[in-house]
Amino acid sequence: MVLDGRHVLLRYRGQERRLQYQTRLVELDEDEKIYQSKDREGKVTEEYSTTGFKVKLKREYGDYLVLKYFPAALMVIVSFLCYLIKQKEMLARMGLLVTLDLIEVDIM
Repeated sequence: MVLDGRHVLLRYRGQERRLQYQTRLVELDEDEKIYQSKDREGKVTEEYSTTGFKVKLKREYGDYLVLKYFPAALMVIVSFLCYLIKQKEMLARMGLLVTLDLIEVDIM
């Protein structure tokens, strides 16, 4: 896993994939810079100084909305149109529903 300052790059077996996160490195808070070891009663027995940083990840939703949610909502609307087709025209209704199923398999 590589943090390039803005996104997360996942490298595995020669393949590289950009994950949908924005990254930000944050310094530790003052209370996190000192680790206190406590016994069973809760008394502090030892203190250690620590160093490090936090990695804040923020998911980007734009691609998910366009590639997943919008087509799924559109398919729901089109499936409701099936009820506007007369009951006697069963082949047209079935054709529409089978086409929607095939599109759903392709999207997901």
